[in-house]
Amino acid sequence: MIDFAQNIKLNFGAKYVAEDTASYILYKFDRASLNGGAVSMERFARFLGLEIMCEYITGDCTEILGTAVFEPQRIYLRCGFADCVAPSAIVERDVIESGNGALYNFTLAILCAEYLFYRVKNGEQENGQLSFGLESVESERNVSANINSAFALIEAEEGAASFALKLLLPKNGFKRQVAELYAQFGVNRATVDGERHLPAVLESLAERYNAPEAAVAARLKELNLY
Repeated sequence: MIDFAQNIKLNFGAKYVAEDTASYILYKFDRASLNGGAVSMERFARFLGLEIMCEYITGDCTEILGTAVFEPQRIYLRCGFADCVAPSAIVERDVIESGNGALYNFTLAILCAEYLFYRVKNGEQENGQLSFGLESVESERNVSANINSAFALIEAEEGAASFALKLLLPKNGFKRQVAELYAQFGVNRATVDGERHLPAVLESLAERYNAPEAAVAARLKELNLY
């Protein structure tokens, strides 16, 4: 568990401060994650102290990805409810059953980012639950988002979705991987062709990092690599 008492003034807002914060957190978690390797968000979630659950929230992962629960409370699901005792990351079961490991990893990254936000802002939240699309009587202040709006937040470089990208695709290692792929094609950022080269670049990086291609594309733009 990260000791946030040693770094109480973490700021997720400014672009470069957010990059440094993500690097700091990943360094505490696993130094190897900064050297170009994919980060296991399942391991990372457990490292943060989150219990991982897979439940039907709506039964459609195009609408709801998951819910982060930070304090003991009852969460209402599509069929019934779950009493969460420990901080939990509840992933929509349809994400698992679809077999989309990249979307599962991305979902956990967002839920981990929300939990990190909560930890840093502890005391400012009126309620312990932040949700993605789940309305419940237990949650007066929840954050609702479908996958499309999550990527819209990435484009705007705001919120947990954008910070999740920095955890899922660590800057230094990611930039090295992109440079290596560009070198294979004999191109660089200025000469890469969106139609000829980008599909192969996205496919390769998405497989390497177990992340959705849309997330990889957003990260390329965020780091001015395309």
